[in-house]
Amino acid sequence: MLVIADEFTEQAFAHEWTVVTATPATWQEVIDREAPSMVFIESAWEATGGAWKYHLVGPSAPRPTVVELARYCKGLGVPTVFWNKEDPPHFEDFLDTAKLFDFVFTTDGDKVSEYKRRLGHNRVGTLPFAAQPAIHNPARIGTLDRDRDVVFGGMYFRDKYPERRKQLEILLPAAQKFGLDIFSRNDGVDPKYRFPEQYASAVRPGIPYSQMLSAYHAYKVVINVNSVINSSSMCARRVFEATACGAAVVTTPTDAIKRFFGDDTLTLIDDEKTAFDYMRTLLRSDELRERRIHLAQRRIWENDTYTHRAREVMEAVGLEIGPQSDSCSVVVCTNRPDHVGTIAENVARQNIGNLELIVVTHGFTAEPEDFLSCEGSERIAHLALIEADASSTLGANLNRGFEAATGDYVFRMDDDDFYGENYVRDQLNAIKFSGAALVGKAETYIYFEEANATFLTFPGKSHRYTDFVRGATFAGPRKTFAELKFKEQRLGEDSNFIDQVKKAGGKIYSSDRFNYIVNRKGDKSRHTWTVADANLMGTGEMKFVGNDPKQVEI
Repeated sequence: MLVIADEFTEQAFAHEWTVVTATPATWQEVIDREAPSMVFIESAWEATGGAWKYHLVGPSAPRPTVVELARYCKGLGVPTVFWNKEDPPHFEDFLDTAKLFDFVFTTDGDKVSEYKRRLGHNRVGTLPFAAQPAIHNPARIGTLDRDRDVVFGGMYFRDKYPERRKQLEILLPAAQKFGLDIFSRNDGVDPKYRFPEQYASAVRPGIPYSQMLSAYHAYKVVINVNSVINSSSMCARRVFEATACGAAVVTTPTDAIKRFFGDDTLTLIDDEKTAFDYMRTLLRSDELRERRIHLAQRRIWENDTYTHRAREVMEAVGLEIGPQSDSCSVVVCTNRPDHVGTIAENVARQNIGNLELIVVTHGFTAEPEDFLSCEGSERIAHLALIEADASSTLGANLNRGFEAATGDYVFRMDDDDFYGENYVRDQLNAIKFSGAALVGKAETYIYFEEANATFLTFPGKSHRYTDFVRGATFAGPRKTFAELKFKEQRLGEDSNFIDQVKKAGGKIYSSDRFNYIVNRKGDKSRHTWTVADANLMGTGEMKFVGNDPKQVEI
């Protein structure tokens, strides 16, 4: 695809399409050489490093170069798309440019009918902002800790956007009572764009986009303000990007924000007192903050990524879209007939349909009705039972199970642990945004039956590339388990598999801590993992008395 856009948009779609760029001097050469399937141009003020400044908007826009580009593509049969991401305030500014293109998309769905009327055709659609999982994700950046409080990155307008200014007058005084940093996109020389003097101590020089993404990983709370408050679909891109990176967004409400998130995921406020109270709570309660962020991220991964947006554009234009299959297989090995019910319940409760379940029974025979008679078993679309001799090793049994799996993604479960209803769903999301060959959990809850207490082990080890995740949480593309095999031994097969992944150049990702509990029995002979409870307890901290899955589910 030929893309003419600003840095943010170009990066976002470069992970979805094979993107080529061009300048006003090279566009025809690029089209002739690359033969793009589509030309995608956005409402950029400069685009492609400033090469298109004044070409798309301004007194002389659209300039002849843009007119000729659109005409040339029409002659070749190459569809052209214009995305006005500046709607609604700059609808009129870009309208003449939009008229040149075959298809028009807008960030403001409320403008679609007016576009259709003014353009004289119906090839108009809504294309809101989104997150690009390849660059907007919660994976820890190097040694960067999330140890800073509140940040705002943007501009101040003394005279324009009065509603936006009112929002800052609510949010900034509340944030200033904590550790507030403002990265100003203006140098402060022009008083029209200078933050009020009361915030001078918090104002920092503007930083490039890549560093702002790092800030989203370093701060616990990100302030959002809305220049557009009356649109059903237009909201700032920082809402998606900061949330995807793991920061809690505090914002005044708009219809668009409520549409995409709601007040159970983002923190919506209307006054300074409420802003202060919520910011204080989010800064003090890691548990609350991380739970809200997790829910908001799930919403993004499943609905609002640039993968979704790219497919929407291609579908509207009529370009061929490859099949998108997310079929999932669960593999379980067990030598305990009395745990068949636990296996069935763990899989049947998954909040995802069309699951394939592969069960390798080690030294005993199970029947299909053992797995297909519990509540929710209709989610199990295919069941395969494999019998292994009692002399077979766990490594060999795992290989047989993974070899039988047909899903695009494969998830291992143990027969005695707890897997919450969104376990597979969230691990699938982590596989996609991390690009890892192997995904699992390092930071995990363990219930110790003897102590009747649940501990969180390896706290802080979530959302990072690592060299350790628990074997009972192994998941990944089926390709990983087709190319690599578990060593046929009774102990150490998991660590050996991790070593193989690393040697093959694959990444290993530790996802979130939710929706999984290791159940540690009082009778240690029931475990292949014979390490003492005290040793395991020493890797974490007690969280609650008893075994209550509701405390870890989300």
